[in-house]
Amino acid sequence: NISGLKSHQKTIGKVIIVGASLSGLMTGIALANAGLKVTILERASDERRSGAALQVDSGERDMSATAKYLRRLASGGIKSVEAWSSIETRLRNDVLTNLQINLRFNTRIQAVKQDDEAAWVISDKGETFRGDILIGADGYRSVVRRHVASHHPDATFAGYLIWVALVDEQNIPKQYRLGPNPGVGMPNGI
Repeated sequence: NISGLKSHQKTIGKVIIVGASLSGLMTGIALANAGLKVTILERASDERRSGAALQVDSGERDMSATAKYLRRLASGGIKSVEAWSSIETRLRNDVLTNLQINLRFNTRIQAVKQDDEAAWVISDKGETFRGDILIGADGYRSVVRRHVASHHPDATFAGYLIWVALVDEQNIPKQYRLGPNPGVGMPNGI
Protein backbone atom coordinates (compact mmCIF):
# COMPACT_ATOMS: atom_id res chain seq x y z
CA ASN A 1 0.00 0.00 0.00
CA ILE A 2 2.05 2.90 -1.33
CA SER A 3 -0.17 5.62 0.17
CA GLY A 4 0.25 3.98 3.59
CA LEU A 5 4.03 3.98 3.14
CA LYS A 6 4.01 7.65 2.16
CA SER A 7 2.21 8.51 5.38
CA HIS A 8 4.97 6.77 7.37
CA GLN A 9 7.97 8.24 5.53
CA LYS A 10 9.20 9.99 8.68
CA THR A 11 9.51 6.65 10.51
CA ILE A 12 10.28 4.38 7.56
CA GLY A 13 13.08 5.72 5.42
CA LYS A 14 15.44 2.87 4.53
CA VAL A 15 14.66 -0.57 3.16
CA ILE A 16 16.98 -3.56 2.72
CA ILE A 17 15.91 -6.18 0.16
CA VAL A 18 17.77 -9.47 0.01
CA GLY A 19 17.48 -10.89 -3.52
CA ALA A 20 17.62 -9.15 -6.90
CA SER A 21 15.51 -11.42 -9.04
CA LEU A 22 12.18 -10.25 -10.47
CA SER A 23 10.38 -9.93 -7.13
CA GLY A 24 13.27 -8.12 -5.42
CA LEU A 25 13.70 -5.69 -8.30
CA MET A 26 9.96 -4.96 -8.58
CA THR A 27 9.65 -4.49 -4.82
CA GLY A 28 12.63 -2.12 -4.83
CA ILE A 29 11.16 -0.06 -7.67
CA ALA A 30 7.77 0.22 -5.95
CA LEU A 31 9.30 1.27 -2.62
CA ALA A 32 11.70 3.75 -4.23
CA ASN A 33 8.81 5.29 -6.14
CA ALA A 34 7.10 5.76 -2.77
CA GLY A 35 10.10 7.84 -1.69
CA LEU A 36 12.05 5.29 0.35
CA LYS A 37 15.81 4.67 0.09
CA VAL A 38 16.32 1.07 -1.01
CA THR A 39 19.35 -1.20 -0.93
CA ILE A 40 19.02 -4.46 -2.87
CA LEU A 41 21.58 -7.15 -2.07
CA GLU A 42 22.19 -10.09 -4.44
CA ARG A 43 24.55 -12.98 -3.77
CA ALA A 44 25.17 -13.69 -7.48
CA SER A 45 27.35 -11.63 -9.77
CA ASP A 46 25.91 -9.02 -12.11
CA GLU A 47 26.23 -11.47 -15.02
CA ARG A 48 22.92 -11.84 -16.84
CA ARG A 49 20.96 -14.99 -16.09
CA SER A 50 18.40 -16.80 -18.16
CA GLY A 51 15.11 -18.35 -17.25
CA ALA A 52 11.75 -19.44 -18.54
CA ALA A 53 9.16 -17.47 -20.43
CA LEU A 54 6.56 -15.37 -18.59
CA GLN A 55 3.52 -13.28 -19.31
CA VAL A 56 3.48 -10.24 -17.01
CA ASP A 57 0.95 -7.88 -18.56
CA SER A 58 -2.07 -9.53 -16.95
CA GLY A 59 -3.09 -9.35 -13.30
CA GLU A 60 -5.94 -6.90 -13.65
CA ARG A 61 -7.04 -7.48 -10.05
CA ASP A 62 -4.61 -4.91 -8.74
CA MET A 63 -5.40 -1.66 -10.55
CA SER A 64 -3.29 0.65 -8.37
CA ALA A 65 -1.00 3.08 -10.14
CA THR A 66 2.04 1.21 -8.80
CA ALA A 67 0.80 -2.18 -10.04
CA LYS A 68 -0.02 -0.76 -13.47
CA TYR A 69 3.41 0.91 -13.68
CA LEU A 70 5.24 -2.29 -12.71
CA ARG A 71 3.23 -4.41 -15.19
CA ARG A 72 3.95 -1.90 -17.96
CA LEU A 73 7.65 -1.76 -17.05
CA ALA A 74 8.04 -5.53 -16.78
CA SER A 75 6.13 -6.26 -20.01
CA GLY A 76 7.67 -3.42 -22.01
CA GLY A 77 4.10 -2.36 -22.78
CA ILE A 78 3.64 -5.38 -25.05
CA LYS A 79 1.03 -8.08 -24.50
CA SER A 80 3.07 -11.23 -25.05
CA VAL A 81 4.98 -14.08 -23.49
CA GLU A 82 8.67 -13.24 -23.23
CA ALA A 83 11.94 -14.54 -21.91
CA TRP A 84 12.60 -14.06 -18.21
CA SER A 85 15.90 -12.38 -19.12
CA SER A 86 14.14 -9.67 -21.14
CA ILE A 87 11.90 -8.80 -18.21
CA GLU A 88 14.83 -8.86 -15.77
CA THR A 89 16.85 -6.58 -18.07
CA ARG A 90 14.10 -3.93 -18.15
CA LEU A 91 13.66 -4.05 -14.37
CA ARG A 92 17.42 -3.97 -13.71
CA ASN A 93 17.88 -1.00 -16.05
CA ASP A 94 15.14 0.89 -14.19
CA VAL A 95 16.79 0.06 -10.85
CA LEU A 96 20.24 1.13 -12.06
CA THR A 97 18.94 4.56 -13.11
CA ASN A 98 16.89 5.14 -9.94
CA LEU A 99 18.80 7.36 -7.50
CA GLN A 100 16.73 5.99 -4.60
CA ILE A 101 18.07 2.44 -5.16
CA ASN A 102 21.51 0.97 -4.48
CA LEU A 103 21.90 -2.46 -6.14
CA ARG A 104 24.81 -4.59 -4.86
CA PHE A 105 25.89 -7.87 -6.42
CA ASN A 106 28.29 -10.47 -4.96
CA THR A 107 26.86 -9.84 -1.49
CA ARG A 108 26.10 -13.11 0.30
CA ILE A 109 24.09 -12.68 3.51
CA GLN A 110 25.21 -14.71 6.52
CA ALA A 111 23.06 -13.34 9.34
CA VAL A 112 19.81 -11.46 9.86
CA LYS A 113 19.24 -9.42 13.05
CA GLN A 114 16.76 -6.94 14.46
CA ASP A 115 16.01 -4.85 17.53
CA ASP A 116 13.27 -2.37 18.42
CA GLU A 117 14.75 0.28 16.12
CA ALA A 118 15.87 -1.49 12.95
CA ALA A 119 16.62 -4.70 11.10
CA TRP A 120 19.94 -5.52 9.50
CA VAL A 121 21.86 -8.17 7.63
CA ILE A 122 25.52 -9.08 7.82
CA SER A 123 27.37 -10.21 4.70
CA ASP A 124 30.04 -12.90 4.44
CA LYS A 125 32.55 -10.02 4.18
CA GLY A 126 31.44 -8.58 7.53
CA GLU A 127 29.48 -5.66 6.03
CA THR A 128 26.35 -4.59 7.89
CA PHE A 129 23.32 -3.19 6.04
CA ARG A 130 20.66 -1.57 8.26
CA GLY A 131 17.13 -0.57 7.40
CA ASP A 132 13.76 0.25 8.88
CA ILE A 133 12.32 -2.62 6.84
CA LEU A 134 14.01 -5.86 5.78
CA ILE A 135 12.46 -7.86 2.94
CA GLY A 136 13.48 -11.37 1.96
CA ALA A 137 13.11 -11.79 -1.81
CA ASP A 138 15.81 -14.42 -1.92
CA GLY A 139 13.85 -17.42 -3.12
CA TYR A 140 12.88 -20.85 -1.94
CA ARG A 141 15.84 -21.43 0.38
CA SER A 142 15.67 -17.89 1.76
CA VAL A 143 18.38 -16.84 4.20
CA VAL A 144 16.03 -14.17 5.55
CA ARG A 145 13.19 -16.65 6.06
CA ARG A 146 15.55 -19.11 7.80
CA HIS A 147 16.44 -16.43 10.38
CA VAL A 148 12.96 -14.92 10.77
CA ALA A 149 10.93 -18.16 10.75
CA SER A 150 13.39 -20.87 11.78
CA HIS A 151 10.49 -23.25 12.52
CA HIS A 152 9.49 -23.11 8.81
CA PRO A 153 12.67 -22.26 6.88
CA ASP A 154 11.54 -23.20 3.35
CA ALA A 155 8.66 -21.69 1.40
CA THR A 156 5.63 -23.87 0.69
CA PHE A 157 5.12 -25.08 -2.87
CA ALA A 158 2.48 -22.84 -4.47
CA GLY A 159 0.83 -25.73 -6.34
CA TYR A 160 1.62 -24.75 -9.91
CA LEU A 161 4.48 -25.31 -12.29
CA ILE A 162 5.46 -23.75 -15.59
CA TRP A 163 7.65 -25.87 -17.81
CA VAL A 164 9.15 -24.60 -21.05
CA ALA A 165 11.17 -26.71 -23.47
CA LEU A 166 12.36 -26.65 -27.05
CA VAL A 167 11.37 -29.75 -28.99
CA ASP A 168 11.85 -30.62 -32.64
CA GLU A 169 8.43 -30.43 -34.27
CA GLN A 170 8.85 -33.88 -35.79
CA ASN A 171 8.90 -35.31 -32.23
CA ILE A 172 5.50 -33.80 -31.36
CA PRO A 173 2.49 -36.00 -32.24
CA LYS A 174 0.64 -34.50 -35.23
CA GLN A 175 -2.58 -33.90 -33.30
CA TYR A 176 -0.70 -31.53 -30.96
CA ARG A 177 1.18 -29.49 -33.56
CA LEU A 178 0.13 -25.85 -33.72
CA GLY A 179 0.13 -25.26 -37.49
CA PRO A 180 2.00 -22.80 -39.71
CA ASN A 181 1.32 -19.56 -37.72
CA PRO A 182 0.89 -20.63 -34.10
CA GLY A 183 1.50 -17.33 -32.29
CA VAL A 184 1.60 -18.19 -28.59
CA GLY A 185 0.25 -21.53 -27.54
CA MET A 186 -0.22 -23.18 -24.16
CA PRO A 187 -0.50 -26.95 -24.80
CA ASN A 188 -2.15 -29.13 -22.17
CA GLY A 189 0.97 -30.57 -20.58
CA ILE A 190 1.60 -33.34 -23.07
